[in-house]
Amino acid sequence: MADLDLNLTEENIEKLRTRIQKLGAETEKASNDSNDETLSITLLSLARANSGLGQNAAVAKAIARDMKRVYDQLREDEKIRVSELTLRYSESGPVGKSEHQAKIDASKEFKPLIRDAFVLYNEVQLIATRADDLTFRTDTYIRLGQTRVSLLKSDKR
Repeated sequence: MADLDLNLTEENIEKLRTRIQKLGAETEKASNDSNDETLSITLLSLARANSGLGQNAAVAKAIARDMKRVYDQLREDEKIRVSELTLRYSESGPVGKSEHQAKIDASKEFKPLIRDAFVLYNEVQLIATRADDLTFRTDTYIRLGQTRVSLLKSDKR
């Protein structure tokens, strides 16, 4: 199983994004210079970087799924806490008032945790989505570059 380290994954994605941009510029230059050999080499390097990006996007998605589970579990724990408090408070007071007080007390206890889990889940989901999007766009760019290489080679012949 891959290491689910968010900081490392985010760092790797950023490094690969920068590398993909650099290779994209080299690919553009090779294409503009009609240099099919350099274009082929940079496209291969771009494909390798894109593969690494896809792997890191998958790790980010796994982390996001885990964070979603944490968020959902906290929401469920809050409901359980409301029930526990309602039962305890109803021993000494009316049930209706006990239920309202239990909701207030459980909310004070769980609201910050739930909010933090939700924010973190959304941040990780955004990292994964952006990496996924860049993977798709890079793959499309590579296909266009392959077509350009074919045209350049046929022009040579």
